[in-house]
Amino acid sequence: MSDKKLDLIMDMLVGLKTDVEGLKMGMQGLKSDMQVIKREQQQQGDVIHQLVKMVGENNKHHVKIMDELNTHEHNIEILNKNQLKLETEISKLKSR
Repeated sequence: MSDKKLDLIMDMLVGLKTDVEGLKMGMQGLKSDMQVIKREQQQQGDVIHQLVKMVGENNKHHVKIMDELNTHEHNIEILNKNQLKLETEISKLKSR
């Protein structure tokens, strides 16, 4: 082969080597990006898990508060009825 052809082949090989090195660097960048994405997904999953847990606990507290409120309302109704009975009895006693 002639020197020109060998030089041309050598230049092509050097260009290919440069391209391959560029691709390798690009792949390393993609791998790093994928690791960052995986970490962020894990963190988001953890946050979602914590939020779901907090909502569940909040719902339990809400139910407990509503139960207590209903109990208090029922007790107030009983007290109101008793007060009305007492007022009626007092009125009857006064009118005697």
